[in-house]
Amino acid sequence: VLDENGQPKVAHFGILRTHFLFNIEQTEGLEMLNDTLLETEQSDPFQPNCAAENLLLSSGARIVHRPADEAFYHPIRDLIQLPTKAQFHDESGYYATALHELTHWTGHHSRLQREGVTSACPLGSPGYAFEELIAEMGAAFLCAYAGIQGE
Repeated sequence: VLDENGQPKVAHFGILRTHFLFNIEQTEGLEMLNDTLLETEQSDPFQPNCAAENLLLSSGARIVHRPADEAFYHPIRDLIQLPTKAQFHDESGYYATALHELTHWTGHHSRLQREGVTSACPLGSPGYAFEELIAEMGAAFLCAYAGIQGE
């Protein structure tokens, strides 16, 4: 839709689409694919670091792995979301990311009550930058403790 000057009046609009999804159990002839998926999910792409795994497990943090390209701590749901281990190039990248998010997790209002976690700090604000600095330093110290070399 154009205005009297020929400029678009409506810049954005929504499109509704329908997609049909099926559970793998509702399909036939995919037994080989199903076995391949189970094998890749059960094998780890690298050897777990015992010290880092103990840190993550003993913290009591709720950690969810999803095949997404996002790692974050969600303070309202009090959970850490990480990509799957297979999405990381190496062990150090995975554990550095996990321990960075674990450091954010410590700032929850039921734990250390850090302002960067408990209040809304928009991207680029001093509170956000300070919380990221805390998380980076925490991850560096925890990586050193676990013997992980990384960026």
